[in-house]
Amino acid sequence: MTTGLAGWPLRSASLDDLAWLWPADSGPIVELPKDLVDRLSIKRLRGLLERVDVPVSLAGTTDLARLGGMDWELYQRYLDIQIAQLHFLGATLFRGFLQAETQEEFRRALDRLKAYAATHADVEFVLETHNGWETTLSGLTELLADTPFRLVVDFANIEHADAKEFILEGGIGGRIAYFHTRRLPESGDRSAISVTERRARAAYPEHAFLWEPKSIGTRRALEVWRSRGGRSG
Repeated sequence: MTTGLAGWPLRSASLDDLAWLWPADSGPIVELPKDLVDRLSIKRLRGLLERVDVPVSLAGTTDLARLGGMDWELYQRYLDIQIAQLHFLGATLFRGFLQAETQEEFRRALDRLKAYAATHADVEFVLETHNGWETTLSGLTELLADTPFRLVVDFANIEHADAKEFILEGGIGGRIAYFHTRRLPESGDRSAISVTERRARAAYPEHAFLWEPKSIGTRRALEVWRSRGGRSG
């Protein structure tokens, strides 16, 4: 199994970094953070991506619960910018956040996303578990029952044990787009999150896992990932 790179360690990458990274084994999916897309030449970035024969996910910046202080009409225009970037880069997935802290915010955010997604049938919108209401067991099950959206699962951002166990039971594979993992399997780490991530790999052996280190910089993360070949053993 190949472990890819999540968008977080690529936020401050240069075009030279990406040229060095690709067309090496880039993992099962490429996740591009919007910070990177906004900072680099999107034309040159597109040229580099043409070397990579795997799905591309744009890790967008979204606050569908509170809209970053905007009204919904203006916020949709902000989303339109990101969708235009996604199309230009040849991406097929748009990863967003609900940022909903309460059940009321959660339902309002989902209604907004469902309405917006209906106008962009050629884009798959996927939602990351991000410490919000969607990471409670009731929120998670409601999302899966009432929407078509798949998940990007990050166990480090799920505090509720019952929600973690619900995912780890292995019965929702069709509703998971990919995983973020804080640990490379070869590291020998024995933390609780590492144990959970190993269980997830066993429960979902066909799914993509993308490494998202939070404590080291971009260049070091790329060097570590390349030195281990992006491999899970």
